Amino acid sequence: MGERRRRDGRAPRRDDRARDGVDLPLARLGPLLLVLGADADRSTPWVADVLGDRDLAAVGKVRKLARLAREQAVEGIEDVLVVKEVCEE
Repeated sequence: MGERRRRDGRAPRRDDRARDGVDLPLARLGPLLLVLGADADRSTPWVADVLGDRDLAAVGKVRKLARLAREQAVEGIEDVLVVKEVCEE
């Protein structure tokens, strides 16, 4: 099975491949929400603040949630932060 090609016949760039299929920031948000709780946006003010911040892109929200969860010593957070980029700002 060959690599997908763009409409112009060239190989896809990395950012093209990232758009195909899974939205990476959203995929990284899922495990965070499993640890923080499904209602974290309503029950935890700092989570609501981050998710509601219109100045942060999705990846920025994930990174900030990861950082704040570590600062708050959220139980299980280290178990879901397995991708290095999620942990870095």
